[in-house]
Amino acid sequence: KHTWSERIEQLKSFKAKNGHCNVTLVNSDEFPGLFTYLGKYRWEWRRKRKAENYNGFLTDAKEEELTALGFCLSETRSISNEKRKYTWSERIEQLKSFKAKNGHCNVTLVNSDEFPGLFTYLGKYRWEWRRKRKAENYNGFLTDAKEEELTALGFCLSE
Repeated sequence: KHTWSERIEQLKSFKAKNGHCNVTLVNSDEFPGLFTYLGKYRWEWRRKRKAENYNGFLTDAKEEELTALGFCLSETRSISNEKRKYTWSERIEQLKSFKAKNGHCNVTLVNSDEFPGLFTYLGKYRWEWRRKRKAENYNGFLTDAKEEELTALGFCLSE
């Protein structure tokens, strides 16, 4: 059984290593039980919001400490990337980091744990690229500049 302080230190270590507090069952094997532990705090946060006279284990100080680290209590499960809106620049930086680590831009569900949602995000650009190719008057989100940036990195839109 870990103490609050130990779990906070684990979350800080996780964030330092991964750049976020999106602890999932898949990416937290270095910290066994952390995902479940944090899930209990999310559950408790919802309970606290509904209660008139809350007396549970999520104190205001603990809530502030978690949110100051960037941990999202309002998510029911792990922070979904579809809910966390990354900017184009953030996603390009993630793709650059992925390429630096893996030597290619072939992002899959299996090899992209470090960048939650990147596979889906890039898949939308592939779909948009096909749409753009077919359209006479294209007005979607794949601009020529974005297309050039992706292909310059070695990302294949046509796959």
